[in-house]
Amino acid sequence: MGIGCKAQTYSNNSVKNEKIKINNIFSFNTSIYKVKNVLGNPLDITIKYDEFFDDNIKILKYKGITLYFYNDELIDFVITKHNHSLYIDDFCIKVGMSLKLLAKRFPKSYKNMKDDILCVDVKKMDYTILIKTNKKGIITKISLFIPS
Repeated sequence: MGIGCKAQTYSNNSVKNEKIKINNIFSFNTSIYKVKNVLGNPLDITIKYDEFFDDNIKILKYKGITLYFYNDELIDFVITKHNHSLYIDDFCIKVGMSLKLLAKRFPKSYKNMKDDILCVDVKKMDYTILIKTNKKGIITKISLFIPS
């Protein structure tokens, strides 16, 4: 998978893991039960072997968001619709927003952008938040890059 940034380059902006929330509710390690309580039943549940964990993970698909769980705790996400959001330090990022709104918040990441992807490193973890845009600079996808 080719992406426009390298994980943990430290030339990008970085954020603390505990400052990241999905829909301003869920953080990493949130239980699958809490997610289902808030979002309801998913459209689809898949169980898939993951090489990184050398074990199965659960994938819950909802309209506009896919959530990944290991040992029933949230480990990864992909947001593809504006009805879900990523909060970083109480700053809301949504699909459909202009990337220009992130330029002041993440100036190093904005400056280092490649291939229509803005990267924000997650401190003390080998994760990078990827904010994908279209050619017009509108956010189309928000996800994590977890190198294996």
